[in-house]
Amino acid sequence: MRFLPAAKWIRPVWWGLCVSIGSVALLFTAQLLWHQRIESGWSEFKSARQQNLADLLRSRFNETIAEQRKLAERIHIDLDVRRAFEDRTPVALKAAFERLESFRADQNVSLDVVDSLGNIVLWSGRSVRNTFSGGGVPGDSEEPVFVSQAGLHRFLSVGEASQGRGYTVFVSSPLETNYPLSNRFVSQQSFVDAFQREAGVLLRFESEISSKDTAGETTFPVPIYSKQEKVLTVALISTPTIASEQAKVDRWLDFGIAVGEAVGLLCISLLAAGMFASRGSLGHRRLYLIPIFWSVRIGWKYAGFPSTLGGGFLFDPAVHSSPFPLGLASSLGELAVSAVCVCFTFVVLLQSSHQWYSESKFTTRPRNWHSDGFQLGIALLIPLVFQWVVRAYGASMRSFVFDSTIRYLDPMSLLPGAQIAVMHFSILMLTLALIAAGGAAFIVVARACELLLKTGGSRLGRVALVTAIFLVGYGVYLIIDWPPQLPLSVPLFLFGVSALVLMVVDAGELAPRFLRQFSVGAVACLLAAAFCIAVFALDAKTHEKERERVQILAEELLRPADTWLSFVVSESIRSATSRASDQLTMDEADSVSSVDLAFSLWAQTLMSK
Repeated sequence: MRFLPAAKWIRPVWWGLCVSIGSVALLFTAQLLWHQRIESGWSEFKSARQQNLADLLRSRFNETIAEQRKLAERIHIDLDVRRAFEDRTPVALKAAFERLESFRADQNVSLDVVDSLGNIVLWSGRSVRNTFSGGGVPGDSEEPVFVSQAGLHRFLSVGEASQGRGYTVFVSSPLETNYPLSNRFVSQQSFVDAFQREAGVLLRFESEISSKDTAGETTFPVPIYSKQEKVLTVALISTPTIASEQAKVDRWLDFGIAVGEAVGLLCISLLAAGMFASRGSLGHRRLYLIPIFWSVRIGWKYAGFPSTLGGGFLFDPAVHSSPFPLGLASSLGELAVSAVCVCFTFVVLLQSSHQWYSESKFTTRPRNWHSDGFQLGIALLIPLVFQWVVRAYGASMRSFVFDSTIRYLDPMSLLPGAQIAVMHFSILMLTLALIAAGGAAFIVVARACELLLKTGGSRLGRVALVTAIFLVGYGVYLIIDWPPQLPLSVPLFLFGVSALVLMVVDAGELAPRFLRQFSVGAVACLLAAAFCIAVFALDAKTHEKERERVQILAEELLRPADTWLSFVVSESIRSATSRASDQLTMDEADSVSSVDLAFSLWAQTLMSK
């Protein structure tokens, strides 16, 4: 890992820092001025906003009427529909029904063709009205428009009539859904839904206004008129508030502020890295990168970056949300960024331990009890500490399964979806970090043992000694923390991979070339090892979750119903009371016979069975 000379990149970084600070200050000032402007002139702004919403609503309503009338005109002049009214034969009616169905490009639209009396003769789509006689009679106007209720929807019906042909075509579309039901059961595609998405306000329609509709000034009415200046319906739009109007602009300002802060933190980190570029050895300079890297990561989280760049499933806590501190795994996107940081951290530690291992072989230091005690502490402490790193990996895998709504085993899909692909990427990064941590721990312990024992020995013997120390440490850890977070096979396999890393590092130039260099073969071996570890760990946690679900279901099924217990008790008491009253009235019973009577009565009740 090289550091570029400061002269080549220091000036652009300083410029980037200054531009980011200036941009953030400018955006903060613009946000403050915008808030002050809204608050100072809110009464005028509110009136203008309400008028704009009313004009937009009437415009969209008239556009909807025009679209439906255009479709009604096309149906009205269709030859098959005209022939069906002239002939009234089964063949003509069948052709007219098929032709009418072809006009329904939108499945939410309903089509009705009625005669001069308002009776429906041809139709396509859901039923809006049983008859069109009464309100909105075709004879009342050649362009009838009205709003009617049908089931859970309120419909807008637009007709095209002519006196000469004797029939009228009505095109109806959903105006609103009257009940807030799920889209799984009731379609909510309507005029209200489209308008709310466009205007960002709440909207509902009423046939007439009541006092409670305008109480508290939470809504304001907008009457909708027909061409004959008759009130078709009354729209109630949510009244704009200061907070809602400020939030519309704040969303874009916060986006720019987050990007500016993220760029500023990145520039500061580059400047900090440049400060340490010429201090200490290469291993020390690498270690300096870890706190710098994590400072940027935590700073980005508090700045809302990159979550402000986009929503969707990446930053949706409903998909995945872990209680990890500082919210570093609060969503799939945050988890992926944090996983990359963890992987970077342990790769740097592996590189530093590798360099220290190679350089310390050529240096000799006088032996004393201080150094021996330090080496002994490293040899005993690191194997135990590493077990908690493995446990943290297991806890992370459990969180990936239990704290998310992702289905890892989906037999219906051949290729993984976007959500599970991002999660698998995070798991891969953490698994590679675990392998790097294991390699670094094995290297440090191996060098500590060499310095402590002051003997070279064979390479295989050194690897076997270090592996034995970690196995003993794992056994001690199992005594402390049982049951473990991961199956026993996962740490054992990890120790084997870490031992291979130690063998390659210890061999140095004698190791195979494809393992010493960053080649396709080395990457393939590393990914294969990570795949095996991740598969075993993820499979164990998935089965654990399924086992808990089955156990909960079994407990629910085996739990007796409270109503049944209440019925048994009340019925037993009633039957015992009635039988006891019959027996006691027949003869006077002593204490012994009373006990026998009580037992016999209990034996006859439902509770005894």
